[in-house]
This record gives sequence, C-alpha cells and structure tokens, in this order.
Amino acid sequence: MPLSPQSAESLPSSGRQSFGVNSVSEFLAQFPVPQGLPSKSWQDLPVTFLHDNEIALIDPEMSMEEASSILIDRELSALPILAAKGSNEIVTTFDYADLNAFLLMVVGFDDFNDDRYKELTEKVRAGNVVTAYEVSLLGKNKDVFMTIPHTTTLGELAKTLASGIRRVAVTNENGDLSFMASQRSIIRFLWNNIRAFPDLEPLMARTIHSLDIGSCDITCISGDEKVALALRQMNQTGIGSLAVVDSQFRLLGNISLVDVKYVTRSSSVYLLNKSCAHFLSVIKSEQGIRAGKDSAPAFNIYESSTFAFTLAKLVATQCHRLWLVQSPSCPPSPKNNSHFTSSSGGVKVNQLLGVVSLTDIISVLYAHMKGTLIPPPASTHRHGRRGSTSSHRSHSKASGDINMRR
Repeated sequence: MPLSPQSAESLPSSGRQSFGVNSVSEFLAQFPVPQGLPSKSWQDLPVTFLHDNEIALIDPEMSMEEASSILIDRELSALPILAAKGSNEIVTTFDYADLNAFLLMVVGFDDFNDDRYKELTEKVRAGNVVTAYEVSLLGKNKDVFMTIPHTTTLGELAKTLASGIRRVAVTNENGDLSFMASQRSIIRFLWNNIRAFPDLEPLMARTIHSLDIGSCDITCISGDEKVALALRQMNQTGIGSLAVVDSQFRLLGNISLVDVKYVTRSSSVYLLNKSCAHFLSVIKSEQGIRAGKDSAPAFNIYESSTFAFTLAKLVATQCHRLWLVQSPSCPPSPKNNSHFTSSSGGVKVNQLLGVVSLTDIISVLYAHMKGTLIPPPASTHRHGRRGSTSSHRSHSKASGDINMRR
C-alpha cells in the first residue's frame, strides 16, 4: 500500500524535498494496484469508502476534561455534541480550537469580554464542572455542522470540501450519524489507492509551481516569542497553525492547534512561557517517544515539489497544510519573490514563501476531475491567482506579521 503515516521514513531525505518528475511513475509503480474497488473513477465511489473510524458523539453535559481526553486519546479532530442525551440532533462540535480558547481563558493569556466568558471563568474559579458544550462556545472559525447521506459520491464530497469546509458528517441508511469525512481522509484514501485511479497518475508529476497553488498570505511567529502568544494568535485569528521562523524568515517548524495537548496538563503549563523554538523541541521529543525513534515530521515543500510528493507528505505528517520554502537549487517565482525586497538581502534557502493547504489540494483534485485544471506552463502562459479559500481568508501578510513579532 502507498505511503502511510507509519511509513514516513519512505519519503526522500530533507536534502531532497521531492520525487523527481521523471521518477514519479517509477515510484508509483512500486505499489500494487488495490483490488476490490468498484470503479477506476474515484469521483464515482461512494463516501463510505472513507469510513475508517466510528464517530464519537458526546452529550452536552459531558465535562470538558472527559471530552478533551476522548479528543486527544482517540486522535480525533472534533467531537459532535448532541442537543440532549439520547437525541440524534447535533448542535455543535468540540475541537482543539475550543480547548485552546479555554486554556487561554483559564490562565489569563487572552481577553474575553463577553459576559458568558466571565461567567465561565467564575465557574472555573469556583471549582464547578465545566461542560464541553460550554467550552465549544469559545472557539472561532468553526465550520457549519453539515451532514451528507452515505450515497454521496467522492466527487460530490470533493466539491464541498474544495469550498474550504474541513469536515462533514455522513449518515447511514437509517439517517443516523455514522462517521466523519474530512479533507484529510479523502486525500489519504486517494493517495493510499492511487494505483487504482490511472486518471490521477499524470497529475502526480505536476509541480506546485506548475499548478500555481498556495497562498502568499501567511501568518507566522518568531521562534523567540512565547508559546502563549502563538496560541493566542491562533485563537484570535481562527487559523489552525503557525509557521515558526527565525530572524531571517527561515522556517524552523510548525505549531498547530493540536499541539495545545502538550500544555493541557498542570505539569506542562509552564511551557506557555517558553519560546516557540523550545516548544518545537518538546514536540519533536514527544513525537519521537510515540514513534519509538528520534524523529519529527518536516512540514515544508518547494515550488519544485511534485503533487505526488506533496500528497505523500500530507499523509505522512497528518497535517492540514505545508509551508512553501525556498529551494537551495531553484530561484523563487516572481509571485513569491515579490514579498522580499533588496533590503532584506534577497531570498534565502528555507525562507518562508507561502502555504499550501488541504483546500488547495482538494481544489486541484476537483478541477482535474472537472477538466478545468490550469494546463502545464509549456502549453499556456501562467497567471498568478490567489490560494485556497481557507488560506486566503484566514492568513495575514507574512512580511507584515514577522515584523510585528520581532
């Protein structure tokens, strides 16, 4: 089976950030053609092929602590909250954005002027139980909770997810909630079964540059800044992750909302006052312990990276976006180079250029399916365009952001 999160070591080394265009076919040929799929057209398959984890529904009375444990221990992205115990109606979800907002409120690292936040703070100080539903009101930039029937095709799902919606709930033949289908799950399915879909193989050799995807509008933070500021920034802007950079705007790593799990224990709250660079080393250590080795995922790609390599890295790292950085062998495109002036000394190797999100990837797959994908540069003049809906909406100018946080 093609590259999975457990086989990240199959990726090229950090010194070679892509499969060469000529070697993509050879790389894909290593894997057997999956059996048992009813169609060679991925877009015609029912969404039930993404069913790999039962949905975890929680009652509105469940405590925030218990819900957090389920979220973290079962490695879920969100927990749908029922309108009432025994009900089938979903009112909202509890996710890492909510957990992050709650943590910031409790430790006093963010300002919540709304009366309900003040009431919740008083409830915490009094030692009363705080429910997951109450905390779910704190998070920002939540997707509208959507349900789709189990007969929905992957092509129809891709259209929805390409709009920037990150996940939807799938109902079974009885109308009951069955599982969550997400941007990440459809990408994982397509990559793990890539040999079953011959129509996708030519797309795999296209580069990020030729596809003209991603956004130059990014939010980052200096490695010298405190972790609390990074978490606060994500809470205030509603974005899911930040690039951590050095004084030369070179990528050091990535801090995401999911990483709030490393500071939720009372013994680890002190990390909020540590630098983001130090926090990256803590994350690497924790991930190395879980994986049984001293390793951590690299969240960067180049403009020269192939679509195949980008998919492989998204699946291996289980992240929601990859940071576009300057390659040591190729100059940046005019679109990305325009963010750096001569006073900055020009673009440096590993310097942050942009971001490629799951929405960008889904948009490429959907455009390829519809026959509207931008042709390779050899057959058409390349025009710049904005990045994904979610990236463009939720990120601020990279150049301005880094100056503000020095």
